[in-house]
Amino acid sequence: MHRESESPFRFNLARAMEQASVQYRANIGRVFPFGIAAVLPPLGFLHSVGLGLALLFLLEGWALLALTDAVQRCNREEAPSLSDILRHRTWHYLKNGVVTMVFLVPLLTVGLVAFILPSILFWSLFLFSFHHIVGRGKFAIDACMESFRSGRGNRLSLFLVSALLYLAVVALYASAYLLFNEQGWLAAVPMAFFLPYYVMVIEELFEQWASV
Repeated sequence: MHRESESPFRFNLARAMEQASVQYRANIGRVFPFGIAAVLPPLGFLHSVGLGLALLFLLEGWALLALTDAVQRCNREEAPSLSDILRHRTWHYLKNGVVTMVFLVPLLTVGLVAFILPSILFWSLFLFSFHHIVGRGKFAIDACMESFRSGRGNRLSLFLVSALLYLAVVALYASAYLLFNEQGWLAAVPMAFFLPYYVMVIEELFEQWASV
């Protein structure tokens, strides 16, 4: 791409978080249902590992793409519409969501076992994958590779954004575990509020990259 011949591009992380806060306050009621959808599939692990994995691979990718779609619509000052996604984008998001999860989950799991940091690094490399699928209509693997290329020169910023998700998960789970008699799964409730903001931060960074 033409960026390689120009001066290095740097993300403005502080600005992205500030703009995401503005969008979040203005649209939390619109995106919260999508946040709920995104935290439900992992709850399948409460029943069994098999059910958890099935829901994670089959539905989590779709839910994250739907959330990303909702965030991008809010950025365009449009109302997110679950019915519109179900009518017009279900197959596109379902197939690409499954392929993306099949690609990412093993990497993130192996990295998590290897002292967490590699998992954070892997997530930072593919942070924009869902945004390329939703915003640019790319196929899952193409989106992952484009995400990898999009982050060149900004690995530290993306690593920090990636680490934010892991820290939030640990903090919310530990708090729920300690405060609610070892019921860590209750962390899904505040997580449904946090995820839309997190996706909005990524969307702001994605917009910064796209505008160069």
